[in-house]
Amino acid sequence: AIAAVHATAALAVGGVVGFVAADTVKAIGGDNTLHSTGGSKYTIFAEGTTVHVGQPIGMICATTFAAAEMAAKLVQVDYSTEVEAVTSISEAVERGHIVDGRTIHVPGHPSHHVALGSARTTTGAMTTTGQKHFYMEPQTTFAVPNGLGLTVTVASQSLNFSKDVLRKSLGLSADKLVVEMARVGGSYGGKMWMSQTAAAAAGVAALHFKRPVLVTLDRSVDMLSLGGRPACELEWSVSFDQDGALAKLTETVNADVGVYGDYAVGFSATSLNVYNVSWLSGGAHLKTNTVNTTSSLNSIMRAPGEFQGCLFVEAVIEQVARELGVDPTQVQEKNMEATVRPVWDKLKSSADYSSLRAAAEKFNSDNRWRKRGVYMMVADYHLGASEFYTGYQEKCLVKVENDGTVSLDHTGMENGQGINTKAAQAAAMRLSQLAKDFDLSLVSTVEPRSTSHYSWTMISPTWGSGTSEAVVQAVIDACDKIADALGPYKGKGTWKEVVAAAVAAGVDMSATGEHSRTQGNFGYHVYVGCCAVAEIDVLTGETQVLSVDVVHDSGKSLNPAVDIGQIEGCIVQALGFCLTEEQVKSKVDGRLVNCGTWDYKIPSGLDIPVKFSVTLPKSDNTSSGNVLSSKACGEPAYCVGGAVLFAVKDAIYAARKDRGVTGWFQLDCPASVGAVQKACRSSA
Repeated sequence: AIAAVHATAALAVGGVVGFVAADTVKAIGGDNTLHSTGGSKYTIFAEGTTVHVGQPIGMICATTFAAAEMAAKLVQVDYSTEVEAVTSISEAVERGHIVDGRTIHVPGHPSHHVALGSARTTTGAMTTTGQKHFYMEPQTTFAVPNGLGLTVTVASQSLNFSKDVLRKSLGLSADKLVVEMARVGGSYGGKMWMSQTAAAAAGVAALHFKRPVLVTLDRSVDMLSLGGRPACELEWSVSFDQDGALAKLTETVNADVGVYGDYAVGFSATSLNVYNVSWLSGGAHLKTNTVNTTSSLNSIMRAPGEFQGCLFVEAVIEQVARELGVDPTQVQEKNMEATVRPVWDKLKSSADYSSLRAAAEKFNSDNRWRKRGVYMMVADYHLGASEFYTGYQEKCLVKVENDGTVSLDHTGMENGQGINTKAAQAAAMRLSQLAKDFDLSLVSTVEPRSTSHYSWTMISPTWGSGTSEAVVQAVIDACDKIADALGPYKGKGTWKEVVAAAVAAGVDMSATGEHSRTQGNFGYHVYVGCCAVAEIDVLTGETQVLSVDVVHDSGKSLNPAVDIGQIEGCIVQALGFCLTEEQVKSKVDGRLVNCGTWDYKIPSGLDIPVKFSVTLPKSDNTSSGNVLSSKACGEPAYCVGGAVLFAVKDAIYAARKDRGVTGWFQLDCPASVGAVQKACRSSA
């Protein structure tokens, strides 16, 4: 519990304007609670008690960041009592701190293939330490009093959500609050709910001091006070026959959502991925429990749940292969759905898996202290409606100016995923049908996005991979309306001459287009495969990823260059989760120990694959409501990034074999240098 906060010394520092805390929120007529859609108990500033290390207690405001940082270190906080910390998942489970439970149950089919009585059964486990979003731009907000209320520029994935939270917390009516965003320096899910603390703090200070306030969290503060992808503990039991066909599968995952569970309710980290449930005579029972610990709030992160689900079921498949002493591809193919086989077969051929396997075996026989591993993995990413999510609602206002330039004011948040590029291309594609000389350089995107432009009430957050194509459809819808209006002038010269003729005739050259939530329900599957080759140093545990080959079913890609960049980003980010980004938590109070860029290891230039190949096979998306036959690319490839982990593990098997150690072993995520070295030296 907080006994007292002493800010006198801090306020004496030159350049310091003042100190804001929970009592300041009340003074401006606000509500210290951050009102999320989950009814969160979390607050802007700690009030009475801190619930985790790194929770904001107050904020020093100064004319420079340097002065603010210096003064903040002088603030002293007295505590009367300490809250007993729950620092591990196992401890949380023992104490009954289970927030929510989600179960996927697939009934058994006793008549199908494998009789349970003749099947072998084995058990296994795996733990992950989670992952930080590590966006390039930390949480940032600029709040400016505008005479009537407040204009807030916030790094957010949803202006509608940010406005709803801020108006409640700041005590402002919706008409007195404008929320804007130009572009975000990366988000990966971390700027959906987790951006609201800094945004609300900036708003409180701006209203209190009646002057503009810029809040940008220091990287270490950002990492300490906010969570990321939840850490998980998995246990499984699997039954299978002598050919590797699965008969029964049970998985239980306990996921750490932090001190409150609101932001992760409904989170599921289990999946059968591409493996055929019809084999399961004993059925499948996949359960995810979300548990509370006294650490910062965890949240969604790129392919939330889908990535863990694919990784975890692949760990089961890999164990079955090792128990049978066969190449993992045999077990994978034995249980694989037919729908994913075209991508699997193309990957196996283009990567030349058989040659890679033979080369690895020869390399391992020739080298004692360096070993090579190979692994293939495939995933089925389903983009569609769910219990918590019902599709994408996006808008775009397209205006053709008198000089022929075109502006797009759309509702997608530019997070570095190329959404503005795709939107501009869509406009150019449609409008060039009116005049052959129409050029992409005539199209620009309105910045910033703003809640003052039109209602954002039903607009979807920018997440889940589908926003880009939804915005493209909204652009096309608007441009089609403009093309109809300009139709009578088509063929009457250049683009500018067409526009001039329309202006002279008084034609309205603006239109709003839309992609509705119910348009096709976005019900389609993205199939993606990855083949990874990795080498390890047996003595040091160092790892080098030699190659990654990806085959990604993108339909007709809206922009192959942009999409390939997204796919490569997915693989590298997953590589970080699997190999380098270990989160070390204090066993005393649960704080992140390796906090900041020096100690938390995202992949560097030397960690990415030496050879990186991405193939987008020719295909069409024929599902209802598809956008130009394209498919999403922002998250699916993340789900096969686990191939890197299993390639490293494959190399470790070779090292252990030289020591006379055989059989499956548990390898947790991330497989850090120390973990790899320890696994190579282990005798069990």
